Amino acid sequence: MTLISVVCIQSATDDCVPMVRNASLKPFWNSELQELKQASIDAHRLWKMCDKPRYGIVNTLRLESKYRYKLKIKELEYLFDLDFDDELSNFYVRKYTNGF
Repeated sequence: MTLISVVCIQSATDDCVPMVRNASLKPFWNSELQELKQASIDAHRLWKMCDKPRYGIVNTLRLESKYRYKLKIKELEYLFDLDFDDELSNFYVRKYTNGF
Protein backbone atom coordinates (compact mmCIF):
# COMPACT_ATOMS: atom_id res chain seq x y z
CA MET A 1 0.00 0.00 0.00
CA THR A 2 1.12 3.46 -0.68
CA LEU A 3 1.27 6.17 1.93
CA ILE A 4 -1.66 8.01 0.35
CA SER A 5 -3.96 4.96 0.56
CA VAL A 6 -3.00 4.38 4.20
CA VAL A 7 -3.78 8.01 5.03
CA CYS A 8 -7.11 7.73 3.18
CA ILE A 9 -8.07 4.57 5.08
CA GLN A 10 -7.12 6.13 8.42
CA SER A 11 -9.10 9.26 7.59
CA ALA A 12 -12.16 7.23 6.57
CA THR A 13 -11.88 5.20 9.79
CA ASP A 14 -11.71 8.35 11.92
CA ASP A 15 -14.72 9.84 10.15
CA CYS A 16 -16.98 6.80 9.86
CA VAL A 17 -16.19 4.20 12.51
CA PRO A 18 -17.46 5.03 15.99
CA MET A 19 -14.87 4.42 18.68
CA VAL A 20 -16.43 3.01 21.83
CA ARG A 21 -14.58 1.65 24.83
CA ASN A 22 -15.11 -2.07 25.26
CA ALA A 23 -16.05 -1.62 28.91
CA SER A 24 -18.98 0.61 27.98
CA LEU A 25 -20.73 -2.24 26.17
CA LYS A 26 -22.25 -3.87 29.24
CA PRO A 27 -25.98 -4.21 28.60
CA PHE A 28 -26.61 -5.45 32.14
CA TRP A 29 -25.26 -2.23 33.74
CA ASN A 30 -27.71 -0.52 36.12
CA SER A 31 -27.85 2.12 38.84
CA GLU A 32 -27.12 -0.43 41.59
CA LEU A 33 -23.84 -1.34 39.91
CA GLN A 34 -23.01 2.35 39.53
CA GLU A 35 -23.54 2.87 43.27
CA LEU A 36 -21.40 -0.16 44.16
CA LYS A 37 -18.67 1.07 41.82
CA GLN A 38 -18.69 4.51 43.44
CA ALA A 39 -18.59 2.97 46.92
CA SER A 40 -15.60 0.87 45.88
CA ILE A 41 -13.83 3.92 44.44
CA ASP A 42 -14.51 5.93 47.61
CA ALA A 43 -13.23 3.12 49.83
CA HIS A 44 -10.09 2.84 47.71
CA ARG A 45 -9.45 6.58 47.94
CA LEU A 46 -9.89 6.48 51.71
CA TRP A 47 -7.47 3.54 51.89
CA LYS A 48 -4.90 5.51 49.87
CA MET A 49 -5.33 8.59 52.09
CA CYS A 50 -4.61 6.40 55.13
CA ASP A 51 -1.25 5.29 53.62
CA LYS A 52 -2.55 1.95 52.29
CA PRO A 53 -2.81 -0.09 55.49
CA ARG A 54 -2.82 -3.88 55.06
CA TYR A 55 -4.84 -4.53 58.22
CA GLY A 56 -7.67 -2.82 60.05
CA ILE A 57 -11.05 -1.30 59.38
CA VAL A 58 -10.04 0.80 56.39
CA ASN A 59 -8.55 -2.16 54.53
CA THR A 60 -11.54 -4.35 55.41
CA LEU A 61 -13.91 -1.67 54.09
CA ARG A 62 -11.93 -1.45 50.84
CA LEU A 63 -11.86 -5.19 50.30
CA GLU A 64 -15.54 -5.68 51.13
CA SER A 65 -16.59 -2.86 48.79
CA LYS A 66 -14.50 -4.29 45.99
CA TYR A 67 -15.84 -7.81 46.63
CA ARG A 68 -19.51 -6.68 46.62
CA TYR A 69 -18.97 -4.74 43.38
CA LYS A 70 -17.23 -7.59 41.55
CA LEU A 71 -19.71 -10.17 42.82
CA LYS A 72 -22.67 -8.12 41.60
CA ILE A 73 -21.07 -7.70 38.17
CA LYS A 74 -20.60 -11.46 37.86
CA GLU A 75 -24.15 -12.11 39.04
CA LEU A 76 -25.79 -9.68 36.61
CA GLU A 77 -23.58 -10.82 33.74
CA TYR A 78 -24.56 -14.44 34.42
CA LEU A 79 -28.27 -13.58 34.56
CA PHE A 80 -28.00 -11.59 31.33
CA ASP A 81 -26.27 -14.49 29.56
CA LEU A 82 -28.86 -16.91 30.91
CA ASP A 83 -31.72 -14.79 29.56
CA PHE A 84 -29.98 -14.43 26.20
CA ASP A 85 -29.42 -18.20 25.97
CA ASP A 86 -33.10 -18.81 26.78
CA GLU A 87 -34.14 -16.44 24.03
CA LEU A 88 -31.91 -18.21 21.49
CA SER A 89 -33.25 -21.58 22.62
CA ASN A 90 -36.81 -20.39 22.08
CA PHE A 91 -35.97 -19.29 18.53
CA TYR A 92 -34.39 -22.68 17.89
CA VAL A 93 -37.34 -24.65 19.29
CA ARG A 94 -39.81 -22.63 17.23
CA LYS A 95 -37.52 -23.04 14.21
CA TYR A 96 -37.51 -19.28 13.74
CA THR A 97 -34.10 -18.90 12.10
CA ASN A 98 -34.52 -15.20 11.31
CA GLY A 99 -34.29 -14.51 15.06
CA PHE A 100 -30.69 -15.62 15.11
